[in-house]
Amino acid sequence: MPYCTTCGSREYRTAVRQLAGPLGGPLCDALCELSVDELVRVPRWGQALQVAIYDLPSRSQVQTVLNAWLPQVGSSSRFDDVVLYRIVRALPKVNPVREAWIRATVPCAIATRDHSLIETLLLVLRSAAHLFPERVEVAAELATDSKQMRRVLKNVGAPPT
Repeated sequence: MPYCTTCGSREYRTAVRQLAGPLGGPLCDALCELSVDELVRVPRWGQALQVAIYDLPSRSQVQTVLNAWLPQVGSSSRFDDVVLYRIVRALPKVNPVREAWIRATVPCAIATRDHSLIETLLLVLRSAAHLFPERVEVAAELATDSKQMRRVLKNVGAPPT
């Protein structure tokens, strides 16, 4: 676990810091060149990715990595979901990289009807969910069979129709 209170992923964090170097450049470069297809085959990749991103020393490096990954949005709904929920969601609400990720993932979520990705988009957008009515419509359809989706829709102020 990335934030385990017992071990704190010490060995992994140490290796990430060594790769990063004092200014984070090598880690940033490695993350930018990451292959989504290869990454999602690694066990617990989401947790490892989150630790690596959070160990980058500057917000601009995080944004550089997220921009580098934008062309890969849609290649894996799991990757899109994890990045949105664990990384993009933490960016300030008014942020061009955050907005670009949201705009890129909405069509993928609608096309795949991926329950988790749609739920994540609702949680990331919160009160701005109404700006993407087609996504809310798909979420409302999924909510007919999902108590979890109904709860999320209610919490973001977009009750199912």
